[in-house]
Amino acid sequence: MVDHINQKNWKAFYEDKHTIRDGRVLLFRRKGNARKIWQCRVKLMGMKGYVTKSTGTHIYEEAVEFAGSLFDDLRQKVKDRRPLKKHLFMDVYKIWIETLHVTQSRFDYHEKTAGRYFRQFFGKYDIEDINDAVIDDYWPWRLNYWTNGPGVKERHIYKNFAEKPAQATLRMERSTLRQLLGWAHRNGYMPILPQVKLVRVGKENPRPNFTINEMHKLTAFMRDEWIKGGRHELHKWQRNMLRSLIQFLAHTGLRPKEYRLMQWRDVWTEKGKDGVTRPFIRVRQDTKTGRRVLVAQDRAWKVLRRVRKLSKHTEDDDLIWCDRNGREMLFAGKTFTALLKECNLLLDDEGKKRTLYSLRHTYITNRLLNDIPIDEVAANAGTSVQMIVKHYKHIGATQRAERGFTKVWDERKGEYVDHGLRESMSSLD
Repeated sequence: MVDHINQKNWKAFYEDKHTIRDGRVLLFRRKGNARKIWQCRVKLMGMKGYVTKSTGTHIYEEAVEFAGSLFDDLRQKVKDRRPLKKHLFMDVYKIWIETLHVTQSRFDYHEKTAGRYFRQFFGKYDIEDINDAVIDDYWPWRLNYWTNGPGVKERHIYKNFAEKPAQATLRMERSTLRQLLGWAHRNGYMPILPQVKLVRVGKENPRPNFTINEMHKLTAFMRDEWIKGGRHELHKWQRNMLRSLIQFLAHTGLRPKEYRLMQWRDVWTEKGKDGVTRPFIRVRQDTKTGRRVLVAQDRAWKVLRRVRKLSKHTEDDDLIWCDRNGREMLFAGKTFTALLKECNLLLDDEGKKRTLYSLRHTYITNRLLNDIPIDEVAANAGTSVQMIVKHYKHIGATQRAERGFTKVWDERKGEYVDHGLRESMSSLD
């Protein structure tokens, strides 16, 4: 790497040169810098030019750690085809609006109407961090803009506002947002184009979940009857895999696409500073919320150990949730529906049909009932605190009593006991 540098200029401005990562990362200090702060310069295949940053430290060992982390981060971005430099939504919006070739009335609409809401909600986001979950959060904020949002302070200025926007108005805003994000995606500002789905005004239809007792009923039925009732060895193997998947989703809250993309390289354990070893799960980039790492419950880790014994495909690049041939598990959805019909759990008390997604709502509900901090639940589930408050605000002490959470089925004793919720969830097997 040093061979490509003009040696005369180098000697004039830099000192204490060191290279790491096979010469692809250069550490140096600038002459005349009284604080002797280490700088780092990174060059990667597939990346134009260099990235140079201050490590912020005069201690060489700390500088090496900083430079190594920067190198790993940039290498992953190049691999994921993500932009190396971050761009704020507002900056991209300003570029986009100037490139439009539209009528004056349409331009004014973007600036005065869509621009008002988009700038306030998305303005501080880096454009590449806007994913499906962020888009989903926008619509509740927009619906309440004039009633209990930022618009309350503007009501005396704009006399013709509508407290609740019409469906046609929201469709126009969705169209504008799609145009803007599509342009940003095509021009390299965001690697993954999020879906811009529209909510219906006044309509909330959350998916049903399972109560603790229903989960115990389902778990016992799978273990005692359903797996044994398989027609042949392959059938029993498939049912065992689905049983594991059901328990895994109930203890992680992953979305369908998130679990389907999981490879064995995406799960590991780490020992924390407190000496406790915890399991971690990495959600991949091309999912609804993008890349994130969540702390898994011990029960989820036990399920994965079981799956590792069941599956013949356990290399790092192999799918965890696969069929006997290592391909994606395509039988999960239909088989889950058939299973729920057999044990009379397909519909909840309100007649709503349950799906695999119901296990995500079960996870979130149970974590909240366990008094896990709402921001921790939101981070693990890959959603926002606002969305959890909106959809789960009804959960409380009354919910515990009405749904029978104070007494749970103890499989060992064969009776309902006054166990806490935390113990009841961990005993699912």
